[in-house]
Amino acid sequence: MTTASPTTTCRPPPYAKSSPELTRHLAGALAAQGADARQGSGWTMSAVYRETGSEVARYGVLGALTAVMEAAGVFAVAEHRGIDAAAVLAVADSLADRRPRRDHPPTETALHTAVEAVLAALTTAARE
Repeated sequence: MTTASPTTTCRPPPYAKSSPELTRHLAGALAAQGADARQGSGWTMSAVYRETGSEVARYGVLGALTAVMEAAGVFAVAEHRGIDAAAVLAVADSLADRRPRRDHPPTETALHTAVEAVLAALTTAARE
């Protein structure tokens, strides 16, 4: 049995990272489709719609392009298991202006493009 002293704190690392190789394949697949895609970090949050204006501003200054709940968890589990993981996000809502974009045709197009790029990236990665 292992015990921790009351002063010991277990904290996860500040960044969970995608697999460089799978990310490269994904970026290539998106570029091949002519997608308007950007690579960068995202801000992981623990609950939907719990972000504050000051948090949005702070993470924006740090360079976060998105706020997402799932990606960091997927990356952390993949790293622990020794498998590859990457993410492509179709941005549908904006925390900057707090306006949801439901039934927005460009979002639907972006989702279809993302699915096609993921399939192409996985196919390429599997052949290597």
